[in-house]
Amino acid sequence: MIDLLKANGFDYLKVDYNDTLGPVIDGTHPGAAALEDQIDATLAVLADVHRQLPGLQIENCSSGGHRLTPAFIENTEFSSFSDAHDTLAIPIVAANELVVIPPAKNLIWCVLHADEDLETLYYHLIATFLGRICLSGDIRDLSAAQWATVDAGIAFYQAHAPLIFNGTAYRLGAPVLSYHDPHGVQVVGFYNGATLADSAEAVVMVWSMAPEAATVVELGLPAGQCRWWPATAATSCTLTRQTCA
Repeated sequence: MIDLLKANGFDYLKVDYNDTLGPVIDGTHPGAAALEDQIDATLAVLADVHRQLPGLQIENCSSGGHRLTPAFIENTEFSSFSDAHDTLAIPIVAANELVVIPPAKNLIWCVLHADEDLETLYYHLIATFLGRICLSGDIRDLSAAQWATVDAGIAFYQAHAPLIFNGTAYRLGAPVLSYHDPHGVQVVGFYNGATLADSAEAVVMVWSMAPEAATVVELGLPAGQCRWWPATAATSCTLTRQTCA
């Protein structure tokens, strides 16, 4: 494999893992000890790839499998965390992963659909702001308005990526009672100070998941000025402790 990568000038390698090893693993040791041997051997392969191809970027893809562990996350450049891209749960799962995968390493996908309204596009696109933006789907059939939304979202994200990658995350919202049919509002933000109150800069994302009427959204920010993206977002919630321009 390393010879093939070298000969063809590859600079990116995706290592996928979407199946079970089964109830029994061949090896010198029985049971869980054999599984540990297999994991150690896989990590050794990744280390050897990095040693022989130091510029290669490796994506650890496991779709929620057991490779989303510190050892695999630390020994690869990126991780793909879920196949829930098209569901309402994607920002919930992405927020959960903030305690496991650093945003700079976390690949989050937004699947683009030509028949999708802009409100739904915003919902899924902003979920990618909790990590690294990845796009797929019907990109050739998008309308001009949809492309403008994607372009504006990427520009907004690029302006705030250093804060997302290097800041401290916080999360507000009601307990998650259902991933299939989520309700309420989720707030996730990143700030650059020792505490949120002491920070000079913060970026905050809000997802509305069938909230109750006249829902008041607490952003957790001290009073000050903020800028909305998209601009129409300010009409969808009432803010407390925050004045927005």
